[in-house]
Amino acid sequence: MYKLISYWTAPSAERQDEFEREYQDTHIPLALACPGVRRAALTRTPDGLGGPPAFYRAVEIEWDDRDAFEASTASPQWAALVEDTVRMIETYGVSTQGALGTPEVHDPSPGMAPVDEILTTTRAVRRRLDLDREVDPEVLKECIELALQAPVGAGRAGPHFVVVTDAAKKKVIADHYRDHGRGLLAAGVEGAEDEEARKVMESALYLADILERVPVLVIPCVQGRWDTSTHADQSSSFGSVLPATWSLQLALRSRGLGSAWTTIHLYRKDEIAELLGLPADVTQAALLPVAHTTGGRFKPASRPPVDDVLHWNSWD
Repeated sequence: MYKLISYWTAPSAERQDEFEREYQDTHIPLALACPGVRRAALTRTPDGLGGPPAFYRAVEIEWDDRDAFEASTASPQWAALVEDTVRMIETYGVSTQGALGTPEVHDPSPGMAPVDEILTTTRAVRRRLDLDREVDPEVLKECIELALQAPVGAGRAGPHFVVVTDAAKKKVIADHYRDHGRGLLAAGVEGAEDEEARKVMESALYLADILERVPVLVIPCVQGRWDTSTHADQSSSFGSVLPATWSLQLALRSRGLGSAWTTIHLYRKDEIAELLGLPADVTQAALLPVAHTTGGRFKPASRPPVDDVLHWNSWD
């Protein structure tokens, strides 16, 4: 792969909308029309690291190799792109700089496929939830759309997701969560058998204290009630919502968002159902606090050796 990275300075605030329309509707299509271009990745950069952003926009254009790039830049389509670049600079008073090279990819966990990285580092995030940064509704919607691809039980209705961002409703949910759960969690801290278990319970207790400050609460649901149903019916029904809930957590993780699977609110499920206007035949499955994460990267957790939990043909 061979890549061009181009950085743009910002137009005046009054002309940003006009610039964006021409950039998206005219300039980038010209780039994609150049022979051999595989993709163009665009980034608008409103945030800087410890200060204002160094540039306003970046675009990364990729070719298979340098030969493909050189053939592309000799084409009439490339000449049209260059001409449009000059026009954009003159029209909006911006500047652009570029750099070329072959990417060198270093995975966080060498030798591990990206999907394995997500599967082994999607942790229950409580203390590292960013309580001050908003979650983009479109990113959340995208993650839920991916989650809907999870399997559902034969003949069963699929999952629903109730997203709660209203501050007053989050406060009511958090109060119910604390009223029933704080004593349980405090007892869990006191009765923890080891240091790791104690830290988990302390983390859960912290979440109870700040739950209403988490930007988004997501309650996965499924239609139907099985309070007195058979084990098989309950398993089949929850099989239509729990896989999707985990898929949602994986999708969130891949986009820099953290979550934690919690169920304490279910002790007050009727009150929360009334608060959120849930129909009588809807069952809540979990509650996910969702936010951007803070701190460093996540690592695989300590788990038993696979041979200790793997049983071939019988338990013994």
